[in-house]
Amino acid sequence: MKPKLLYATLRLGCLPLGLFLLWLGWIFPTGWVRLVSLCAGLLATLVGAWVIQNITFSHNNSQINPDLSIETWAITHDRMHNSNVDLIWYQNAFYLVHAASPFHFGAADCELLIKRSMDCKNWEQVAVLGRCEGDIRDPKFAVIGHKLFIYALLNCQTYPLPHTTRVSWTEDGRHWSDLASIGHEGWLLGRPKTSDENTWYVPAYWHKFHHNALFTTKDGLNFTMTATISKERFINEPEIEFLPDGQLLASGRADYIKGSFQQIIGIPRTSTIISTAQPPYTTWKTTAETQITRLDGPAMFRHNGHIYAVGRAHPYFGAIFPRRGAVLGKKRTAIFEACPAGLVHITDLPSCGDTSYAGVVLREGYAYIAYYTNNIKKDFIWLFGMLEPSEIRMAKIEVNKLEQAANLLQNRLLP
Repeated sequence: MKPKLLYATLRLGCLPLGLFLLWLGWIFPTGWVRLVSLCAGLLATLVGAWVIQNITFSHNNSQINPDLSIETWAITHDRMHNSNVDLIWYQNAFYLVHAASPFHFGAADCELLIKRSMDCKNWEQVAVLGRCEGDIRDPKFAVIGHKLFIYALLNCQTYPLPHTTRVSWTEDGRHWSDLASIGHEGWLLGRPKTSDENTWYVPAYWHKFHHNALFTTKDGLNFTMTATISKERFINEPEIEFLPDGQLLASGRADYIKGSFQQIIGIPRTSTIISTAQPPYTTWKTTAETQITRLDGPAMFRHNGHIYAVGRAHPYFGAIFPRRGAVLGKKRTAIFEACPAGLVHITDLPSCGDTSYAGVVLREGYAYIAYYTNNIKKDFIWLFGMLEPSEIRMAKIEVNKLEQAANLLQNRLLP
């Protein structure tokens, strides 16, 4: 609970401490004690006031496209840090999985909760994975054959740096196998995709953040690495989708540098790398590097010739401080159109703080998008959001309206 304790001290103790030090400096007549007390008191008071303002009095200004008529509602109603979501349609029902933890950071009591619903509003919890496994996160669904699979990442430290992938599967949605190794230790698997229901293509990244690769599987349990997507920079969290002409398109979260100080203030060259490959998807080329956003935790889906990516947006585009990726910056879950030339922002979803890592189901003319966020009435910075409670939310959007919005933006210059 150390992160929570430090956060509570910052949130509740910084301002009183600052005021006390100011008072102490005021009553000392002269000397260095007075100077130090006044300077330290002023700094602590300003930091404490800023923390309270952001947590208590900030107001959300997500850029939501009014033409989309987005319907949204909360799924969870507790004080946990609910995060890392995926959503799928299986055996005539929606299935949702998400992590439940005390905070964003690694926690030994983190669990994956699996829920089932017929309407995306009334949910029944049907299973729990990861209990007694330590920190577990970033679950991804896939229906392969007649089985429903979950691929999840294990983490063994406070800072969330997963080191390997585990898999579990079911044939009825309720009874799940024990978590098992995928046989490629150190590789972190993403969301499997298929175009023929025979071969599934699986994006993955090496746990040291310098190699995005493509694996294949036919049964969801045995995997073969078939290609390198991108390498030689700090890159991770790849996502793939099929283009209308049969090519695969991949995105990658790129940072270039990964020092602790840069994580605080942000990284100027942070970007999203777009790559494509022709069948059999063994040779990849980079087609764009866009600084529209660093697309953290993306979920791609296609409809009527368009590819959409739901991922994290970083509102401080072009700012000197904080920059994209900064833990002192603000974040959104947003929808982008993706193509080989880059990304175009379509809309934010109601979100703030620690947010994104979504799952999408297309059903009866609607896109159902499950994602996580802190209190949508506030506008926490990312650091505070990682320590505050967060909820799982559902957004429902008519795909025709999404297509109309994308068509209106199709002539926008892509970076």
